[in-house]
Amino acid sequence: MLNVNNIDDGRIIFMGTSSFSVFSIENLLKNNYNLVGVVTNTDRFSVRNKKLFVESAVKKYARLHALPILQSDDLKDSIFLETLQKWHTEIIIIVAFRMLPKIVWNKSIYCSFNLHPSLLPSYRGAAPIHWVIMNGETKTGISTFKVNDKLDLGRMLLQKKISLEMEENNGYLFIRLSEIGASLVIKTINSIFYNCLAPKKQTANFKFKMAPKLLRVDSKINWKASLKDIYNKIRGISPLPGSWCILEENMFKKKEFKIYHASYRFEGAPGEENKIIVYDGVIA
Repeated sequence: MLNVNNIDDGRIIFMGTSSFSVFSIENLLKNNYNLVGVVTNTDRFSVRNKKLFVESAVKKYARLHALPILQSDDLKDSIFLETLQKWHTEIIIIVAFRMLPKIVWNKSIYCSFNLHPSLLPSYRGAAPIHWVIMNGETKTGISTFKVNDKLDLGRMLLQKKISLEMEENNGYLFIRLSEIGASLVIKTINSIFYNCLAPKKQTANFKFKMAPKLLRVDSKINWKASLKDIYNKIRGISPLPGSWCILEENMFKKKEFKIYHASYRFEGAPGEENKIIVYDGVIA
């Protein structure tokens, strides 16, 4: 058990980048945990304006709440590591960040754990929420696991399973899992503090699938696929960045058509065919 007088005294470092991470860091502050610092990506140039630097969602939130912030592109940099050492953390929490070298995750005195939006070991990788929907799954969930030197393969701590609705898109599931994940982070911390977890080795199961980073080709619609597969791809990448296809007026004139939302009739009336109706799209 951690040697603290109060569970809120345990020193925690949070590592994250996106708005998915913000739900968890917000929940930590709301529950008065001792968050000694935040690690996030360095500022990037805006895609649209190369002269404008953009801060991560986590950095914006951390600045708003006056939390110490640490940024580095090189996680093995001596100054970066020295600062981590000075923070003297007992638990490191990683939510939507990046793979850490051992010299970083090993800085925690008791545990470094990651929150991952899938039911591991299935859907390891960068884009589990997209791929779960695109593959037409009916169940998904969220997991916490101890970080090691392999991608999403550490010993399991806690999991929460949920059902998926056929109308649910990536944007809605993103928010739902963010909120569920924020609660699971708290449960995981408490379980570590009170020494009531028995980390379990991940075992392969028959539904094991990978969730690699989405490429542009992954979001292209193949109109020769089944209607259900087309619908799942549209909602799996909706609302952003949106799936796409090429419209051809003739062999010399082609335009890209972005699709953001669609509806799918699963079972039509007798004699009617199932169909997809696109109701939010734009010609690029």
